[in-house]
Amino acid sequence: MGRYQGVSGMSEADARDYVLRCVTDVKLQRRRLQDLSDELARWRKRVNLAAEADRDDLKRAAEERAIELEVEERRRRREVEQLETDAARLLGDLRVHTQGGARVQYAAALADQLEAALEGDRI
Repeated sequence: MGRYQGVSGMSEADARDYVLRCVTDVKLQRRRLQDLSDELARWRKRVNLAAEADRDDLKRAAEERAIELEVEERRRRREVEQLETDAARLLGDLRVHTQGGARVQYAAALADQLEAALEGDRI
């Protein structure tokens, strides 16, 4: 999605596309973050198994991979948090437009869709 942009001045079609991209990006990045967290947990388990088996070579390799994954997980978590912040700003922007009356009739529906889509799978 990139950086947040407001929906003011957008056509209804452009606003719908923007909301769809926002929802898609958030859900995709949340899923990728969860996959990364799952992989990190597997590597941490490998570290423990290698230590229990007195296999320092395997333990060291697993630790190196776990460290790489931790760095990637932190980076990905920041990205997801930024996307969620952008989505919250977009939601607020849409809610403001719903109070503007007939000027932006579709804003309430878009806001409801965005809010429903963002409810699940919080990080």
